[in-house]
Amino acid sequence: MLVFLTSILFPGLVIADMLYVLVPLRLGGRAWAMHRVLRYVRALMPWSLIGVFMHGVLIAIVKLLHLARVIPGLSLFALAGLLIVSAAEAANLDTRLI
Repeated sequence: MLVFLTSILFPGLVIADMLYVLVPLRLGGRAWAMHRVLRYVRALMPWSLIGVFMHGVLIAIVKLLHLARVIPGLSLFALAGLLIVSAAEAANLDTRLI
């Protein structure tokens, strides 16, 4: 349950909340209860452990290379892209400016 929460649910909520806030701002409007949603984002960010999940995947791949042939697929590249986007978002988000 903890793995599901920290690797799927919380990152998904952070992404959905950020889209909820930033898309109306981009279109010149303002989202309803924007400050409350940003507080939720700030509270969920430490629990969004995408980087830890990526480390676990990479360690599993290295360990499995001795036992089987590992072919990286679309999901691995999507996870790497999510990690990059999440890190860029965390580095560039200024909630005080919003």
